Amino acid sequence: MILREWQVDALQFFKKHLNSIYTVSTGAGKSVFAIQCIKKILEDDPTVKVMIISPKNVILEQTWLDELNVNGFPINKVGIYNQCAKEFSQITLCSIQSLGNVIRSGIYEYYDFVIFDEIHNYGTTNYLKYLIIPKKYKIGLTATLEREDNNYIVIKKIFDFNIFNYGIEQSIKDGILNKFEFININLELNEEDQEKYNEISKNINVIIKNNGTGKINQIANEIDRNRLLKYIHERKELVDKNKLKRQAVINIIKENINSKIIVFNQYNVISKDLYWDLSDEYITSGIINSDISKPNQIKTFNNFENDKCNILLTTTMTDEGYNLPKIDVAIIMSQNSTNKQFIQRMGRVLRKKKHNSKVYYLTICNTYEEKIYHKRKDFIKKISNSFTEINYKPKSL
Repeated sequence: MILREWQVDALQFFKKHLNSIYTVSTGAGKSVFAIQCIKKILEDDPTVKVMIISPKNVILEQTWLDELNVNGFPINKVGIYNQCAKEFSQITLCSIQSLGNVIRSGIYEYYDFVIFDEIHNYGTTNYLKYLIIPKKYKIGLTATLEREDNNYIVIKKIFDFNIFNYGIEQSIKDGILNKFEFININLELNEEDQEKYNEISKNINVIIKNNGTGKINQIANEIDRNRLLKYIHERKELVDKNKLKRQAVINIIKENINSKIIVFNQYNVISKDLYWDLSDEYITSGIINSDISKPNQIKTFNNFENDKCNILLTTTMTDEGYNLPKIDVAIIMSQNSTNKQFIQRMGRVLRKKKHNSKVYYLTICNTYEEKIYHKRKDFIKKISNSFTEINYKPKSL
């Protein structure tokens, strides 16, 4: 296998830092790099046992099992330990939910090389204790290490601040990820909803002023803490679930009707509403979220992959893990203040193809979304092939 230049550099970094983290953009080949690390270690010591730990079974089954097989590790030589299977081998795939059982059984100590996939998920109190267990070889993989609770700093410390970075900007420059057109759609709430938004924001600001902080875990007064949570949730629902966004999405889909499209939102009910809105327009779509049974998720994914359906409506479930096919258009309906989700979702549409990708970003003006967008705007301009802002008034459903 011919490695990409960044993978060659990362392998050299691994040889120097056997305890290290690799922040690499989605679609650039993190898992292939990690498998090359495994091969290198096994060449030096064929007795080394390797455990790959992931927060999602779909990542183990769809990404790691396939990639290991393609790179010379037959499926029958790889063990899987999760809620369904209890197999151990020289290379074992383990779900993070099952890792505690493996550690308590004493089996974990026999593994010399541990790979923590999507390592940004390990920043909780419960999972950090797994990271600190010493191993001869230990690496973490992620598209972005950033976390809202700042525990990524603790993760970095555990790995002795040995961080190898290969971000989305460089991946596009190197031609590994696709060039893309970025279209920001500016939307405005109607007068009634804007008044509701302003009133909720006023209540939030009063609580923050009275407590000297907007960080919920730092507010000692339980009543204020609960009220703040309530107001933040109400405001987010008002913005994310606004019918205005659904109207915009439907018009965007119509403009790109022959493209392979993924629509990201934050709430399962939005996907359901969009599904029926599109059905009314005689447009077929599929849903993947936690409301959908596993067999139906697989069916929907296969239909999308095999072009039986070209529109996928999803939530955070596909932010990481699913090995999505080449997508032409991403519509990001809601915004998150951290870059983690944004970068992961961008990566879903930037897999290499012959034509430019398109990313539509919905921003409701005079809300927190506008502030988030303006913080991100310069970065987007820097990495996009073309950048457009549209003041959009969607047609009624």
